Amino acid sequence: MSRKKVPPRQLELLEQPLPVNLPGPQVDGSAERSSKHELADQPSHPFADEAGPASPSDDPHPKPTQVRKFPPRPPPEVYLSVHDLCERYHVSKATIWRWVKDRPGFPKPIKLSPGTTRWRLSELVEFEENLGNPA
Repeated sequence: MSRKKVPPRQLELLEQPLPVNLPGPQVDGSAERSSKHELADQPSHPFADEAGPASPSDDPHPKPTQVRKFPPRPPPEVYLSVHDLCERYHVSKATIWRWVKDRPGFPKPIKLSPGTTRWRLSELVEFEENLGNPA
């Protein structure tokens, strides 16, 4: 493989150091390197010494200063199946359905889909509490 000959003028340009205008200490081959203390005095970013926004309202992306607190959530509602009610009251499924039909004050079931019926535990507890105090 043969190399192309570089004209002398281009060779001179390639050998010259490129001018670099960066903030901070200038280091060339003849000068001694700056000490750690001198480097520590320099800003870490070229624009670090510039002033920030005049006021918080001028900042396009303000940082949150306080975490928003929400009131505590109520506990999730618990639903019981007819089988759960049978275990709770030690009765059969037929008795549960009879109570739904004939017993005043017994909570009405919630039909979620065909074949899926549930009762709210909170309504059952309220019913149990009122058994001793008929209205």
